[in-house]
Amino acid sequence: QSVLQFKRGKHQLEFFHDSLFIAFDKTTGFLCNYQWKGIEFIHERKGLKPDFWRAVTDNDFGNRMEKNNINWKRAGMELKVFSLEAVSKAPGIYEVNAKWFLPGVETIFSIVYTVYSDGKIHVKAVLEPSQKEKTDIPRVGMVMQVDKKFNKLIWFGRGPWENYRDRKVSAFVDLYQSPVKEQLVPYIRPQENGNKTDVRWAVLTDGSGHG
Repeated sequence: QSVLQFKRGKHQLEFFHDSLFIAFDKTTGFLCNYQWKGIEFIHERKGLKPDFWRAVTDNDFGNRMEKNNINWKRAGMELKVFSLEAVSKAPGIYEVNAKWFLPGVETIFSIVYTVYSDGKIHVKAVLEPSQKEKTDIPRVGMVMQVDKKFNKLIWFGRGPWENYRDRKVSAFVDLYQSPVKEQLVPYIRPQENGNKTDVRWAVLTDGSGHG
């Protein structure tokens, strides 16, 4: 297997060898391309974006989350990248450091990506405390989009139905698989869909060994 190479392009940071191509957008700071043996996994460059919001449930409406906590939704939508740097850590291993300022809540979100020649990317994300915003954070995480052909979900965790931290005793830890479309729950009003707790690992695949 080839050793990972690095190129600082005009619009993105690129890591590559014969089988792998990974890119980070310099304007947004987001991971925007992930190709393995010619197959692109990220849909329209929409990869790994920091996010602090989630679907508003009926209980949340009772707590007026959609109004009281709205600054956290804005934080994920209006964040501004102010640094994106890459350094070599060892032959075939690079570290990408990205930092964003979150308007409204006035704090910093940072990610350290460690990129390896075998295609693995280790992601370590940190949200600094906000001295301005005192409301609860609906969720701390990241969102991304993958091509719709990766429509088979396999996971090792609680299932097979959706479950939550305070509602999971009837969902046992096991190895499960399901079409992605079956993760949609037809609530009368849109809610969270397909949540899974205690997940050790999960895979999205096209059913042909690519995923």
